[in-house]
Amino acid sequence: DIFCLVLKAIIDQPRPKGSYKSGSGMPSEHAAVAMFFSVYLILRLLLFLRCGGSIKVLASSVLIFWTVLVVISRHHIGVHSWEQLIAGAGIGFLTASLWLAGELLLRQNLKALQKLIDSLWKWLDIHCDDGLNHQD
Repeated sequence: DIFCLVLKAIIDQPRPKGSYKSGSGMPSEHAAVAMFFSVYLILRLLLFLRCGGSIKVLASSVLIFWTVLVVISRHHIGVHSWEQLIAGAGIGFLTASLWLAGELLLRQNLKALQKLIDSLWKWLDIHCDDGLNHQD
């Protein structure tokens, strides 16, 4: 979202004529955010969720359908041109892919950091009590 705001200020492309909104329209933040969440969730679903392929296809289809609805609705109400929507969707796709790639690259380092924090808490004799009776 911040990336889109920066690009809007730099590109400063107006919204379509007749739009009820003012200001820059390039790129569409709605398209970027919808695409980001859909792509991110679909990639996580495909890479990490253990379930039948039909469930993955169904969930991915719902996310894609939702993203398409968001994009079409922004054009239908006249607040973005197709170019602005495609640019926003492209930014969302790219940032979701990069975000997940970053997570995967940092995964091992984060596991090591978590082990360090766990041992520090143990050394400090800090315990988290969630109020539940867990049996070991």
